[in-house]
Amino acid sequence: MASFGWQMIFYVTGICAMIWSVVYLILFGKSPARNKFVCSDEKDLLSKYSAAVRNTKKATLFKGVPYSKILTSLPVWAYILALVFNNAVYFTVATQIPTYIKDVHKLSLENNGFLAALPYMLCIFVQLTLAPMVDYLRQNKVFQTLTIRKMCSAFGWLLAISVFIILANLPPGSPNSVLYAVFIPLSLPQVFWSSGVFMSPIDIAPNYAGFISSFANALAAVPGLICPYIVGIMTPEGTVYEWSLVFYMLSMFNVLGAILYMFCGTSDVQDWALISAPVLNKREEINQAALESAKISFKADSLHSFKFIDDTSSIISI
Repeated sequence: MASFGWQMIFYVTGICAMIWSVVYLILFGKSPARNKFVCSDEKDLLSKYSAAVRNTKKATLFKGVPYSKILTSLPVWAYILALVFNNAVYFTVATQIPTYIKDVHKLSLENNGFLAALPYMLCIFVQLTLAPMVDYLRQNKVFQTLTIRKMCSAFGWLLAISVFIILANLPPGSPNSVLYAVFIPLSLPQVFWSSGVFMSPIDIAPNYAGFISSFANALAAVPGLICPYIVGIMTPEGTVYEWSLVFYMLSMFNVLGAILYMFCGTSDVQDWALISAPVLNKREEINQAALESAKISFKADSLHSFKFIDDTSSIISI
């Protein structure tokens, strides 16, 4: 932007979107059976699972989404409110950190942009490492699911609170090395929450996780509209003291989210989310047949796809 102006940002993002659209049109298929990039073993597995889902929906024992039960469930609201507070932190960091770096530390536009983007670039690599570790701990029953969820969530909140308290007390004009040391950990809380509190809908109501997640994310988008406006009111002069209040506010958001989930969150499937035994038995028969087929026919190059199906089966079988 410093070299080519604001226009280049929109040109680059527009070109990236066009490239992605071309790739999507090439790789996308209306169904697994019509997608030439899906191997025959995986097509067979996906067709069996699709049949299980269709049979479940047709069963008279499945009576649709229990909206009243969901909207009066304490674990559901613990997840929703925790997500609201977490998104308040996320949107504030994503939109306001460049302004903080410019106001307080007087960094150039090039260094400012890279420093603000650094946490999100590192987030990719950390996520690819943490997710398999969490799966290993769950599958080998090293810890119970609830223990893993709360450990990941608590570590994310503690780390975020620590970083914001450090930023609130960081002197202006700090060396770049200090800024990098502070901003790098900002990539970690979101990753740990992804293996913790963000998994609540799948844990507590796997059959209704889609509705719960969409409803929660709709409410959690509200902070994205409000928080930048609040930060603007709190930092009219852009002083160190004004920004310290912002970071203390973000720390408080993390504390509130942590309290709600740690005391009210659970990984137990709720009674209203259970499907009656006859339907479950039918799905389990199909799941087991598909898994046996996978164990025999899958090659080494299909292990990643099998892992996804295996995890999906464990969710459905709940």
